[in-house]
Amino acid sequence: MHKADILVCRVYPVLDARCPECGKKAQMDDDATTVKCEYCGFQSTYDEYLEIMKGKVENMADDYLLNWDRKPF
Repeated sequence: MHKADILVCRVYPVLDARCPECGKKAQMDDDATTVKCEYCGFQSTYDEYLEIMKGKVENMADDYLLNWDRKPF
């Protein structure tokens, strides 16, 4: 077998996207530009999706800190 006969295959990890509307698994297109949810119909660009999810994480962190201040243990 020659080096030219060897097929190089690279595997890239794929992360699951979660729908920000219903929480179910959303689909990303092959070039990662669009996120769609087949369950509730949510659709956005990948950049918009990241901003939406970033906002959700910030809200979760704020809620956690607020609840921690009230009842730490």
